[in-house]
Amino acid sequence: MSIPSAGLLVSGYALGVAVGPPLLAVLIAKLPRKLALQLLMLVFIVGNVFCAVAPNYELLMIARVVTSFAHGSFFGIGAVVAASLVLAEKRASASALMFTGLTLANVLGRAIRNFYRAGIRLARDVLDRRGSGRVVHAWRDSGCRIVTMPRPPDSRTKSACCAIRKCGSRSR
Repeated sequence: MSIPSAGLLVSGYALGVAVGPPLLAVLIAKLPRKLALQLLMLVFIVGNVFCAVAPNYELLMIARVVTSFAHGSFFGIGAVVAASLVLAEKRASASALMFTGLTLANVLGRAIRNFYRAGIRLARDVLDRRGSGRVVHAWRDSGCRIVTMPRPPDSRTKSACCAIRKCGSRSR
């Protein structure tokens, strides 16, 4: 997929978040709020699963836009529900707390995901002898540790790998 095509998917999602919620709110206005939130979350989950398995770009775009409608509507109704659960003088605080949770989930969730992915990549590359530029093999030989690493593909040297030799006195 090209960068402009991926950018169009992002733009389609953003447009859906801006335009879709008022349209969807009219459709679900008569439903109880709890049921509406549950249905919107179901649409969001199913839409994201469909995005993951979409066979072509057009269906991926449709799934992204439908998912974005549910996204925007969910947070709108969620803010109303949060405000309705507390006393009148605490309504602004309740809505602010809901959006604080959203912000923290985005910030911390992404950091935790990146930390997890980095650990998985490192473990995979260390265990895989054909690793992609990370430590592939290490052993001890007469007090010296030799670490062999493949050269990056953009390396201008002729050798296929390099060895770093770290020697020191070692008592046995």
